[in-house]
Amino acid sequence: MIHEFAAQGLILCPKTRRPLSISADGASAAAPGGPTWKITNGALDLYGQYTDTQPPAFENEGFARAVAKSLHFSESPEILAAVSQALAYTTVTPSDWEYVAEIRELADRLQIPGIEPQPAAPHLDYNRDVKVTFHQTFIEPVLPLGTMLRRSVRIRNDGLTAITSTGERPLYIAYHWLTLSGTEFIEWDGLRSPMLVDLPPGGSTTVICEIQTPDVAGLYRLQFQPVIEGGRWVTGDLLTVPVVIQQSPPVTLSLRQTSKAYDYAADHSVGCSLIARHLASMKTESRPKILEIGGAIHPQSSAFTATCDVAAIDISFAMSQLGKLYFTYVDADKRDRIAFISCDAHEPPFEEKTFDGIVMFAALHHFSDPKRLLVNLRRVLKPGGFIAVMCEPCVPTPGGVEYLRDLRKGINEQCWTVEEHGEIFLLSGLRLISGQIDDASLKVILS
Repeated sequence: MIHEFAAQGLILCPKTRRPLSISADGASAAAPGGPTWKITNGALDLYGQYTDTQPPAFENEGFARAVAKSLHFSESPEILAAVSQALAYTTVTPSDWEYVAEIRELADRLQIPGIEPQPAAPHLDYNRDVKVTFHQTFIEPVLPLGTMLRRSVRIRNDGLTAITSTGERPLYIAYHWLTLSGTEFIEWDGLRSPMLVDLPPGGSTTVICEIQTPDVAGLYRLQFQPVIEGGRWVTGDLLTVPVVIQQSPPVTLSLRQTSKAYDYAADHSVGCSLIARHLASMKTESRPKILEIGGAIHPQSSAFTATCDVAAIDISFAMSQLGKLYFTYVDADKRDRIAFISCDAHEPPFEEKTFDGIVMFAALHHFSDPKRLLVNLRRVLKPGGFIAVMCEPCVPTPGGVEYLRDLRKGINEQCWTVEEHGEIFLLSGLRLISGQIDDASLKVILS
């Protein structure tokens, strides 16, 4: 399918934004005046972290065999060599530190014993040189009065030492309530919210903050500020948000709530059914093209290959290769309808107005800048096309076992409320077509 997309001029060089051509031997792709991009095991690398150097050979034959078995591959020398070649890319450390854990997350996804990550070196000097930069928040502009809420704030550690919310002098994210003019504090000593993992210099994380809103309706400013408990308020970059407090805020995202709790597979199956129903209602002039974000080895959009062509993109080149191998050797009926490409979805490497639909399953919350992601995805969407955001967690539970586990592994784990999702979609220029919430799993189709 890569060849078909390229032949139509739809895959672009991430550097030059010019259409890529596939080499005669099928081992690389390039555009005039641009770099050459590798094709390995039938998957195309447009991420760029793997282009200049070949990773060292993967020596863990036992793990390669376990991966092959998990994916129902044969253990022929040819297959094991291809699997090992793919697994070598899990050892690459990209310059984008946020993606390291995602690239190495293979063993847990396949539920097999894998390569244990090296423990991080202990930080010897916490909370000494503290410089916290606030990145973003998606707090809605109208909040209910007298209510305890959870809303997320993204921060970056721009200091020289690690910061932590543990120990004798922990650092928390707190807040103040001010008048709209900012001249008078209504509430100075707001609730404290911890970072759930230690943050090294240069690192970013999203903090789920507990916020108590004022008991009196009116116009306010909500100001976030770090505080070292028992020490001092941290001056510098603060985040101030104008907020209207009123009895009944408008509903930002009106969705049917089913209260049905599904396991992982069943939840994704429900999402596929919602997308299939929407695809059946669309009228397209040609065979629809679907882009799946974070498709990994088993893109959910493979369910639509009878009627659609699919491009499955993922930050992990290892998973893109294993996906292509899976649909070559195991589920071969679909292999000619799925292109596997490794790239940064924040900047999708495709021609404008290429896709009839864009889908993501439990993927949006892993992106550090969801607004930028969705705005740029709109560029490659055809007029009348849709974006399906499926199986997104929407009830923040900071103490959740899986939530903490992923954060400690270095994965960019986040959880926005339904209201915050509504703000993200609104700021991205998207409107709701249909959707529902199953227990804590948000599923929406947007236009």
